[in-house]
Amino acid sequence: MITEINIIDYGCGFCGVIMSMFVVHFVFRFFALERKGNLKYFEGWFFICWLAVPIFMGFIWAQTVLAFLHEDPESSEYMREILLQNYNLTIPEIMYVGVLYHKKTADGKDILNYKGIQGVCILGTIMTIIPVFFMIVPLSIYFFSPLFHLGFQIIGDVTTFTTALYPIIDPLPVIFVIDNYRNAVFEFFGCLKAAREVNINVTSSSVVN
Repeated sequence: MITEINIIDYGCGFCGVIMSMFVVHFVFRFFALERKGNLKYFEGWFFICWLAVPIFMGFIWAQTVLAFLHEDPESSEYMREILLQNYNLTIPEIMYVGVLYHKKTADGKDILNYKGIQGVCILGTIMTIIPVFFMIVPLSIYFFSPLFHLGFQIIGDVTTFTTALYPIIDPLPVIFVIDNYRNAVFEFFGCLKAAREVNINVTSSSVVN
């Protein structure tokens, strides 16, 4: 039976799908720039296998969230005041996934939540195959900063911004490496005149004396 919690867990799985799509896209671009005929590995059954990679990684991501990062009463209690102060929301109004790294025992002792840390490590392992500056570093800081009591709101805001910006920044190297793309951009901004094709038919006649 699919519940609301299942829906948000598998919704988070799309994060894994999107990240893996970036990886597949990167491999395709690398083969294209090599110009050594390796694009044949994106044809036929190979193409089906490449399509399966994001689906598989998304499933692993969703299962990790479901097993390790689901909501619990202690996490909800921790978030209650934060949600009310920053977003004017109460816990019953939202669904969330996440991890509370430090929990309290019955006698009030502070202990590490090793289950949550395991889940974040799995997601972190998946991320190490993603380009660094706009994905790995921001998300790693976002995931691990609460472990060291550095959970500031600005970290979440910056992570959201850089993750959204990444798809825009990512194609730029290809645009400026491949001549046709680069020239098209320069022509669009008026920095380069469009090349004109001129067909000249030369008719030669021979004169026999």
